[in-house]
Amino acid sequence: MLAPFFNYAIAVNYARKHNYEQALIFANQVQIEAIPDRILEDYYHPQGKSWAEDNRVAEFKRESQALLQEQKGRWQQLRQWQLENTPTAQYQIAANWAGIGGWKNGYLPIWGGIRAYLLPTDWNCQRWWVCDRNLRRNSDILAAYQGGSQNAIALSLYQNLLDSNQFPPDLREKSLYMVAMILLEQWESHTFSETTLS
Repeated sequence: MLAPFFNYAIAVNYARKHNYEQALIFANQVQIEAIPDRILEDYYHPQGKSWAEDNRVAEFKRESQALLQEQKGRWQQLRQWQLENTPTAQYQIAANWAGIGGWKNGYLPIWGGIRAYLLPTDWNCQRWWVCDRNLRRNSDILAAYQGGSQNAIALSLYQNLLDSNQFPPDLREKSLYMVAMILLEQWESHTFSETTLS
């Protein structure tokens, strides 16, 4: 009954760890249509539906299926670059995470797009088990959120490239530019705690 959710979460987790082959294996087991409407109704309407015409369940299934198909295509491309294993291919992987739509590489659509607003802060976060400080340490909570941030993932990939002595000067220059752009975008558009600098 909940297998599609678990398989989807496992696939996304593998993608965030750059194991695109395993991500694809688990993604191919996900059948969004198999999720019972009753479970989604309970999620979207814990107090019961107030409007009969509400169609969030159907929208979730349609949009999640479309996202999953796009993610599979992205993971296949990332896997191809991984197999090529050239400096240019490694740069392409980082650029894919940093670029427009890079968030889709590691996104699980269950939270309805509000993940960034539920980072551990002084306001109301404890109502969600994922950031309940009585159940998990604050550092574990932040690490989990940062692990899902496309900016943090892209910065980590670029840093690995910049640390390599084999990296060509032209790609090094592009990578430095991209790091600056990611940090600026993070500064202007995201919660500071999502991305750490080491």
